[in-house]
Amino acid sequence: MIPILGKPLFLLLIPIGAVFIWRLFRQKGSVGFSALSLFSAKSLPLGIASRLLLFAVVVFISIALSEPVEHIKSSVPVYKDARDIVLILDTSSSMNQSVKMRTAKEVIGEFVSGRPQYRIGLYSFTTESYLEWPLSFDHDALLDRLSDLKPAGATKIATGFMAGLEHLANYGQGKGAVIIVSDGISSVNPKEASAIYTLVDKTGAKVYWVWISGLSGIKVSFNEDALDFKGFIEYLGGTIYQGGVKDLEAIFAEISRLETSPVVYERGVSVIYKFGPILMLVVLSLGVLILTEFVREV
Repeated sequence: MIPILGKPLFLLLIPIGAVFIWRLFRQKGSVGFSALSLFSAKSLPLGIASRLLLFAVVVFISIALSEPVEHIKSSVPVYKDARDIVLILDTSSSMNQSVKMRTAKEVIGEFVSGRPQYRIGLYSFTTESYLEWPLSFDHDALLDRLSDLKPAGATKIATGFMAGLEHLANYGQGKGAVIIVSDGISSVNPKEASAIYTLVDKTGAKVYWVWISGLSGIKVSFNEDALDFKGFIEYLGGTIYQGGVKDLEAIFAEISRLETSPVVYERGVSVIYKFGPILMLVVLSLGVLILTEFVREV
């Protein structure tokens, strides 16, 4: 793209400078001494090289003062309806297998890092729930907290589920989502079910339950011991994933596709000055001009 000029009137300095240099080049005269006529001398005209260098300085300064600018379209996308997401991670002792917890942290970290436009919060749970980081855009702090989590204790998924939903209800903006990651099975008593249903209805949250089991595959039914909780999640309109550690990356990749916000437009236009090497050429030309005149005097 060809730059345009912010102050084009400064280009008038080029013809004015050319006239001035031409007159200076043609100027000849004698400088005499009233009493010492033998020492009278003629002033020497500017040399061709000096004249060209001086003209180049005028041209470069004129272009720089005219402020060449270029309109550049920003590539930063603007998203619509980016969700608030609360991640709820099981930190019970059953997650104490190093590969299980490490992999869960890695895929969650990648999920968070891929969503700079989302406010994301983090809860951990055993039989109690713990707020690790509130909904915010400060993903670095969240990832620091995530890296420090260590498994210990028993499992009660409904506890973490309710805590995440309550946080979303109190601090969320618009419809949000909760993602539960657990390697245990659980059930929900009637009181918990009523509270969870009310919170889901209030927040309009999408619910994802990721169960890390010894089985492979995505979206397969739980065994009979977990039908109670599975049926409740389905009743809420949630999505259930089941798989082994090696399936976590694929599971979160699918959740990522479901949680992609549409790009509305690319952010505006920015204007930047495009002096490029002009100022450097001015300095270089002046330096050569001074050196040339110095050599001529010597």
